[in-house]
Amino acid sequence: MEYQELKVAVADGSENYPVGCLVFDGYEELLWVANQGGHATAYYGPDLEKYSSFQACNEGITQIFPSEEGGLVVVCNSGIRGIEKQGIPKFALNSTEHRDLENLRCGLMMSGGKSFLLGGEKSLLDFDVIKTEVTRKISLDEPVVILRKGPRHVCCGQTSGKVSLRDSRTLNVEHVLEAHGDGLSDFDISGNLLVTCGYSSRYGQISTERQLMVHDIRTMKPMPPVQLPVEPFLLKFVPAYTSRLVVMSQTGLLLQCDPSVPHSAIAATRSQVLAEGTFCFGMDVSSTGQALAIVDSEGVIHLCSSNHQPLFNFHSKETPFPDPIPPLPYMDFDDVSMPLSMIPMGFPPNGTALLSDWPESVSRPVLRPAPKIDPEILQNMKVVDGIGRAPNPGKKRRNQVPYDLSTTNLVRKGPKAKDEHQQENEAIECGIPREYWRMEMKYTKFGLEDRDMGEFNRTPFAGLDSHTYNTYCNAMIQLLYFLEPLRVGLQNHVCVQESCLACQLGFLFKMLDMATKGKTCRAVNFLRVFQTLPQALALGLVLSEKDETGGDKSNLIRLLQSWSRFLLQHVSQDLDAKEKSESGTLIQRLFGTEMNIRTHCMCGKETTRGSNMMHVTVNYPKRRPPDGEDEKMSFAQLLQRSICREQVTQAWCDQCGKYKPHTQSRQITRLPDVILISCMEDVKDFEFWQLQQKLAVEAGSGHWLPHKIQITLNESGGDVLVENCSQAEDVHLPAVEYSLVSKVSYVQNPRKGGHLVAHVRVGSSYHARKLGQLSSKDAWYLFNDFTVIPVDKDESVKFFSWQIPCHLCYAVADVNQRYESEIALALDSSYLQPSVINAAPFYSMTSVRPIQPDEFPSIVAMDSEFVTLRQQESELHMDGTEAMVKPSQMSPARITVIRGDPPHEGEPFIDDYIKHSEHVVVDYVTKYSGIQPGDLDPMTSKKQLTTLKKCYLKLRCLFDRGVRIVGHGLQKDLAVINIDVAPEKVLDTVELFHLPGQRYLSLRFMAWYFLGLHIQRKEHDSVEDAKTALKLYRKYEQLQSNDSVDFNAALERLYKAGRQHNWTVPA
Repeated sequence: MEYQELKVAVADGSENYPVGCLVFDGYEELLWVANQGGHATAYYGPDLEKYSSFQACNEGITQIFPSEEGGLVVVCNSGIRGIEKQGIPKFALNSTEHRDLENLRCGLMMSGGKSFLLGGEKSLLDFDVIKTEVTRKISLDEPVVILRKGPRHVCCGQTSGKVSLRDSRTLNVEHVLEAHGDGLSDFDISGNLLVTCGYSSRYGQISTERQLMVHDIRTMKPMPPVQLPVEPFLLKFVPAYTSRLVVMSQTGLLLQCDPSVPHSAIAATRSQVLAEGTFCFGMDVSSTGQALAIVDSEGVIHLCSSNHQPLFNFHSKETPFPDPIPPLPYMDFDDVSMPLSMIPMGFPPNGTALLSDWPESVSRPVLRPAPKIDPEILQNMKVVDGIGRAPNPGKKRRNQVPYDLSTTNLVRKGPKAKDEHQQENEAIECGIPREYWRMEMKYTKFGLEDRDMGEFNRTPFAGLDSHTYNTYCNAMIQLLYFLEPLRVGLQNHVCVQESCLACQLGFLFKMLDMATKGKTCRAVNFLRVFQTLPQALALGLVLSEKDETGGDKSNLIRLLQSWSRFLLQHVSQDLDAKEKSESGTLIQRLFGTEMNIRTHCMCGKETTRGSNMMHVTVNYPKRRPPDGEDEKMSFAQLLQRSICREQVTQAWCDQCGKYKPHTQSRQITRLPDVILISCMEDVKDFEFWQLQQKLAVEAGSGHWLPHKIQITLNESGGDVLVENCSQAEDVHLPAVEYSLVSKVSYVQNPRKGGHLVAHVRVGSSYHARKLGQLSSKDAWYLFNDFTVIPVDKDESVKFFSWQIPCHLCYAVADVNQRYESEIALALDSSYLQPSVINAAPFYSMTSVRPIQPDEFPSIVAMDSEFVTLRQQESELHMDGTEAMVKPSQMSPARITVIRGDPPHEGEPFIDDYIKHSEHVVVDYVTKYSGIQPGDLDPMTSKKQLTTLKKCYLKLRCLFDRGVRIVGHGLQKDLAVINIDVAPEKVLDTVELFHLPGQRYLSLRFMAWYFLGLHIQRKEHDSVEDAKTALKLYRKYEQLQSNDSVDFNAALERLYKAGRQHNWTVPA
């Protein structure tokens, strides 16, 4: 069941007082809303028709309890009142008559409405409604803020974050549940499940926990917590279901989950109910579960439902309404003095037909005609056994035949009308330049290995592959890579933590550095680690195959913003775990805006805490009314408004002793070196950009988005002044100048779906490193996955209806000089030592002789074995040919490296099996890999098992020191391992023994022909293959040392023998 917004209404009195509570009437089809001014209003039915509205008291209302007798019990801050639903008072008891009624926080209906339990600051009171007096008082150690009724207990939520369970008759404490460490936000009970949300301390600051704590109150034991992608503020069980829970964040994000299933919230559907800038103040679910009501900080009531006519209760009592207004007196139709406007216009009674109704004799139902078959299909069709088959001409999507209404009898087609396919192509080709398209390449039988990527990228910089899952972040990775301090800092960071994103990002940056002209790199290892992080799964950052192929692409803007926030925070934590610097991590120094956040309560209490903001989210002004004037605002004014943002949030006040609206403001203490700006949450915010660009063009000021801005910080007051500046203007001190260095945009393509591209200003240091010559001029490039082209500078500040800015990055001019600029040459040789993670005893380590401190090889031989994580997907054509739709996904399972120098030539010093317990292996390919089921599981394997990262570090340690590597088919091995080696250091026997224009030969055949060896008889063995490749290389050196003519003649004889034996080894 998914809730959709059905009706919106503004609560009475919300312009003067914030709404205090909201509750569905359990006996009638009414929704009750009360504010902090003591005003209560009832709304009838799903149309939220106002039923009654009255002043219940002269202070804030804490809770409202509708009763079966037709009245209300209202709990105020200092008293309790009984009122009829039409507003007539019945009884009242306040703190002047009973002192214990001061500072009431909550209430709970008991005994069918005959008594109420009231939670105060110092005591728990039992109030008898019939006697209108307090019959029992229980002292409390700490205030109670929430009361809920369980099957056998009264559950009391306390300010410390604990939940005490009291006997429902004696009210004695029987159990205390430790829910949250620094406060309770809300909790609810269904059956034996008690679910809470609250606050905890993180880095010395109190923040909302992104998880729900679940307890079984039958056994009094905690259950696994439910991880959430949002910060929960309110929660409510849906009464019509056993364990379905509705969770609402303070910013208005709604999701449903099952607390008995720990990971149910990860895949749950999330919907944004409230508008940006508003906050949730209350939520309730009807007894049927068909309706959900939310009230925000602006006093707007949002009624959500899963159908158009929801019922609040299954068996509601009839709601009494006022007597109907008497009908108008009879009026003669022939009276010429009667105005026609007084004639009521309604439908005729008793089903009488209207004059506009067509009789059945002149009308008949017409079915939609079948679409015409494309003449090209009919021309190429072959009929076999009465069934016609023809190749798809590619004009329509597979398995879809859309109806073109313009060609049917329902709509008459004009003489100038064009067919749908032609119109779509012309719109795309005219509206979106080809370089911005999402390129999709067809696979050959070798996948993409034999595809020349130079046709998409003729620049010296590398693109990123987009043919794996979760590559939506490619544009953002390119943005981060071309920030020199970050590129250098992450490449200098190395640790042994398997889930370290900082290491994986540094490895990827190393590949981009080493990539040759026009090459495409793959972020396989980075994405493999990213997809296994529980935090990324909980935030919904890991897309499934369904989301990638058929999901809604319009949420990529919000998805990428969440990804960038998560990545910066996670990488900062990874760096902090190793650096432990007092000045903060590289991420904090580079992106962090240091500030003091001042929180001011309505009572006058003010608190201040320090914070470090690494991401600036644009704060847009409220949308103007339809009849209002367009307000012009520069980008600098918008950025200043976003940095110095003020907002109202619901928080706990110790002085007031309850949750109240707080005003938060920022006092900036230090500006960052790089400002990363999230431009918008969704496509709707783009209307503001289009309006400002239109006003800028009309004013003759050119582009609205500036190339440069300057920011002045008033250190005494913490105020910030942001101004646009041109290249000709001088920056006045103490202002800091920032230049636009990159932009990530969302491209809306109605044909191929939305995707993300990046405009990046590439600095002179990158050109010098790639081109080998000094360059004093920066240049702009467009990065569209593996497509990279140079663009004009002004292209970076343009935006169109199909190109929506998503992220902007501004940096100070001397940012590169403020940080370390040298990259460590090589890893320490200690990484080459064996590192085993087996839980079971192993016995194969005796065959490996580790590298000694006094030796380091100049040449090695390597071979790898792989397993399949996802099978290849293919389609069969009508002519019997097979075409690859998606290649298989391989993963390293065993990596062997042997010495190539005497005196220990041929001895392995690395022979690692790679752990795969987190990934499902669909095929071990035992015939070709020699890997058996269980070899890669740490609990059962008796091999020398390690992690992919530790083995990767060993290879990096070798390759960074310039070690030459010998092997057979090394290009594929290195691609699957996802590591780059300088081309001059790779000695591949596949290429060494190859005649141009001829087929490549197998290692087994060449070993038989040149060495007289019979290998790979049953299964492949990486040690045997590596030794054979090394021997073949020695044979190559021997043939080359004699004479090049002899070597060519030997190759001719090799290929002649291959053709004679059909390229197989004789038995």
